[in-house]
Amino acid sequence: IVAELRAAGTRSEQPRRLDEAVAEAFRFLGASATVIGGPGNTDVLVEFGIQPSDRIVAIVDAKSAAHGIVNESAVNLNAIEDHRKKQCPSLAAIVAPGSRGRLGGWAREKRTALLTTDFLADVVRKHAKTPLGLHELTLLFAIDDAPATLHEVLSTRSRSASLLWMIMTVLLREALRDDPNVAPGLDKEGIYRAIRDQYAVMVDMGELRAALELLASPLVRGIVKQGQAYFAVESQQTVRHRLGSLATAVVDTAAAEAVGQTDSTDLS
Repeated sequence: IVAELRAAGTRSEQPRRLDEAVAEAFRFLGASATVIGGPGNTDVLVEFGIQPSDRIVAIVDAKSAAHGIVNESAVNLNAIEDHRKKQCPSLAAIVAPGSRGRLGGWAREKRTALLTTDFLADVVRKHAKTPLGLHELTLLFAIDDAPATLHEVLSTRSRSASLLWMIMTVLLREALRDDPNVAPGLDKEGIYRAIRDQYAVMVDMGELRAALELLASPLVRGIVKQGQAYFAVESQQTVRHRLGSLATAVVDTAAAEAVGQTDSTDLS
């Protein structure tokens, strides 16, 4: 997806190729994306959200350019306004390999985000390692400084993932001390101090609480809570495998349902 986004951005002789690449990128990010195109239509219609009350609709115009730069004359912002009226979207964006001139200012005036194919590709790449929620992904359509906003969100997500590893490490170290004078466990404040002292990281207490609850949950059970103290009962490898098996189960179930739907369609 990343490679195709970057390649399609400069294939102006194949404009639909970028439409398809953009749609595939948003699908990978967890949204529903439909390539429409044609006169009077937006290139890609994107829908975020699972519950009807949370549904957010966005339109995306994909603009390729052989030399990697889209000029202001290549984008009809009035047409995007017409697409807004037709599709009633909450958000709008232009995706292009690059831009210059007054396009950025004009896009802001029309409440339309201007994204580069490189930026969208980078979000896709990071999403594969640190998944973003659908609500967070609407930040792609932020009019001002979307890259900085998303970078902050991704940093928070990455920190949360690292927190699981740090918790397991400090609790396993505590268990291996084999000190007969103290129980081999730590309470929440003790875990906080251990992470602070061993990793020079001051974690958010809310994030720490959520991470402890996940690790102690029946689905993972890498740690147990006795009174106010937490104890490691599994290795980091086992915890990693259990978390991975949960992800695999979700993927396998979704794939099986998709096959079932295809079989039903074939039979009909």
